[in-house]
Amino acid sequence: MSEVDTLRSAAYKYYGISLPRHVLTRPRVLVILREAIHGNLPGRAIENIDEVRSFFKQNQEQFELLEQKLELLKPSEQVSILANTDIFIGALGSGFVNVVYMLPGSVAISFSPPNIGGLFFNTLSEFARVHYIGVFNSSVPFPPECKNRINANGESVIRACVDRLHASDIFIDLRKLEVLMDAAMLHLKSHKYSMSL
Repeated sequence: MSEVDTLRSAAYKYYGISLPRHVLTRPRVLVILREAIHGNLPGRAIENIDEVRSFFKQNQEQFELLEQKLELLKPSEQVSILANTDIFIGALGSGFVNVVYMLPGSVAISFSPPNIGGLFFNTLSEFARVHYIGVFNSSVPFPPECKNRINANGESVIRACVDRLHASDIFIDLRKLEVLMDAAMLHLKSHKYSMSL
């Protein structure tokens, strides 16, 4: 048993969380939204959230959608929601630390702001045995604050540039989302619910 398994088990026990069903019917999809509170960087909202909602509404027979602002919930609520989540979607940020409360075989899809990468949560997800899909967008031109201030790795040490890049909103391409959801379903069927098929 790994440290993440121990943490997950202890959290479930402490908060009295009963484990979810073990049969895949309609995967539960959690889309995390961001609240403008102290400590959160501005931006990184899903700018086309209404289109994303429409996508899931059109596919409601296939997926059960839940939207939450995790930073507004009590820890017990966060653990309960994540324990019952199959696919976790959101903008790259500290909310993805909650993958440790997901059951092994679940999927986390993290959308990065334009020109920002980072696999910070990939390692954590690997230890939690959650499949992490990082979605990066480098097709947007760099903002003026970053002109001639990006190194060969696409990184900058200029605070104004870094702040601007990290505060960019996220646009989710629905065609890409559809492909990602197909990949997530394959993973769930293979790794989380393989015994129930």
